[in-house]
Amino acid sequence: MQRAISYFKKLSLFSWLGICLLFIAASLSDYLNKRSPQDYITAIEKSLHKKEIIAEKQLNDYYVRLKTQTPKNLFSIDENENNNFKEDGIAYLVYQNDSLLYWSDNSASVEEYMKEVCLDNSIAKLKNGYYEVVKHPIAPNDRYKLLSLILIKNEYSYQNKYLKNNFFNDYEVPEGTLLQEGKVDNNIAVKNREGKELFYLGFQDQFDSKSNIVLFVSILLYALVFGFLLLLLKKEYFKHTEHFSKNSLLLFYALSIIGLRAIMILNQFPTCFYNTGFYNPTTFGNADSFWFGFLGDILINTVLFFLIALQFQRKFALNTSSFKLTAIYTFVGIILLAAYSILINTVINSLVENSNISFQVNDFFSLDAYSFISFVCVGFFFFSYYLLVDKFVGEIIKQKIPLWLVPSIIAVTAILLYLTKSLHNETDLIRLFWGVMVISMVALFKWKKTNYSFSNGLLFIVVFSLITSHLFYKNEKEKEIETRKIYAERLADQQDAVAENLFIDITKNIKNDVQLKNLVFRN
Repeated sequence: MQRAISYFKKLSLFSWLGICLLFIAASLSDYLNKRSPQDYITAIEKSLHKKEIIAEKQLNDYYVRLKTQTPKNLFSIDENENNNFKEDGIAYLVYQNDSLLYWSDNSASVEEYMKEVCLDNSIAKLKNGYYEVVKHPIAPNDRYKLLSLILIKNEYSYQNKYLKNNFFNDYEVPEGTLLQEGKVDNNIAVKNREGKELFYLGFQDQFDSKSNIVLFVSILLYALVFGFLLLLLKKEYFKHTEHFSKNSLLLFYALSIIGLRAIMILNQFPTCFYNTGFYNPTTFGNADSFWFGFLGDILINTVLFFLIALQFQRKFALNTSSFKLTAIYTFVGIILLAAYSILINTVINSLVENSNISFQVNDFFSLDAYSFISFVCVGFFFFSYYLLVDKFVGEIIKQKIPLWLVPSIIAVTAILLYLTKSLHNETDLIRLFWGVMVISMVALFKWKKTNYSFSNGLLFIVVFSLITSHLFYKNEKEKEIETRKIYAERLADQQDAVAENLFIDITKNIKNDVQLKNLVFRN
C-alpha cells in the first residue's frame, strides 16, 4: 500500500514537471519566433521566380503554336490548358502590332491597344493592380508580341467587401506592408531571376512578425500545457472527496478555470494566440465584452464551458431532505440556466453584429473557416446548456418533490423573463423563451422516466438546430436592416471621392498602429 502511494506521488510529480517543461518549450518557441523583412523578401522572390519559369514555358508553347495557327485559335486550345488566373495569378497576352488578339483571362485590366497601357517595363501599374511583365524574346516572323502578366498586388481606386488591395495569396507579407515603385527610406527590393529590381516593399517601423509554422507549434504546445493542466487540476481537486463534498470541489474547479482564464485575458497571454486571425478585430471584435472580445476568446471559453458542464454532469449531486431548500435550489438553478440562455443569445448577436464573418447558410460558398469555427462554438454552447439542464433537472426530480413545483418555477421564470425583456431590448419571444422551453422538455422526459433513445436524441438535435437557425436568421436580418440604414445615410450626404481615395488605406494603418493598440488595451 505504501509503495502504491509513493508511486502515485512520483507520477503526479512527473506530470507537473512535464507540464512545466512543455510550458518552457512553448514560451521559448514563442519568444524566439521572429521573422525578418528579408525572410519575407526571399520567400516572395522564390515564389515569383517559379511563376516566371511557368510563364516563359507557356509563352514558348504559344510561340510554337503561332507558327502554324492564328491567335484566334488559342482561345479554343486554351480551354484544355491549365491556365487559371485565380490559382496562379498569371495572364497571357498576344498583340499584333498594336492590337490585342488573344488574352487567357480578362482579370488583368489591359486595353485593346498597346499604346493605351505601358507594358515595356518589367513592372506595370494597371487599373486594378501591379503586375510583373514577362516577355517572349522572339516572335514568329516578328508579327506577334507575346507576354505574360504576373499579379503582384491588387490596387483598386475604390475598395469594398469584394475588391480589396491585397497582395496575391501566394505572397505572404505582414499586414501594413506597402508596395513602392521606387527606392524610399529603408524599403527592400524584390528582384527577378536575372537580379533586376522589380519593386520595393516598405515594412512597418516597429516590425514584429512571426513564422506561421513556429507559431502553429507554439499554439499547439500551449494547448497541450493547458489541456494537461486542466486534467491534473481535476485529478488533484476530486481526490479530496473525503474532506469536501463533490459539489464544493466542483465549484472550486470551475472557479479555478474561470480565474485562470481571467488572468490570461488580462495579460493577453499567450501572446502567440493574439498573433492569429482569431484575434484580428477585422474578423470579429467586441470592445464592450471582457470575456468574449475576440473570436479566439469565444472559442476558448466555449470549450471551457463545455468541460465544466461535463464535470457538472458527472460530479454534481443534490442531497437535501428539506422541501424549502429543494424549492430554493430549483428556483435559483432555473434562473441561472435562463440567464445562461440569454448569454448565448448575446454572444450569437455579437458574432453577427460585430464581425465580417458570413453566416449565410443558404449561400454555402460564402462561408469560410471562421464561419464554421463560429458554428462549432455555438454548438459547444448549446451542448453545454443541454448537459447542465439534463443533470440539474434530473437531480431535482430525484428529490421526490411535488408534481407542481418544477412547472410552477418554470412558469415564474418565464414571467420574470418577459417582465425584464425591455432591459435588453428583446422583442423576439423565441430568443427570449427558448431556454425555458428546453428546460420544460427535459423536465417532461424526466417526469415520464423516459430513456433517451435515438429518436428522443434526434428530437433535441432538431430543436437546437431550429433554435440556432432562428437566432442567426434574426440577427442577420437585423444587421442587414442597420447596414441599409447606414448606406441610406451615406447616400444622403455629399461624397468627396478625392478625400475617400486619399483615406483608402487609413483603416489598415490604424489596425497596425502598435502604440494605439497599447493605449486601447491599457485602458
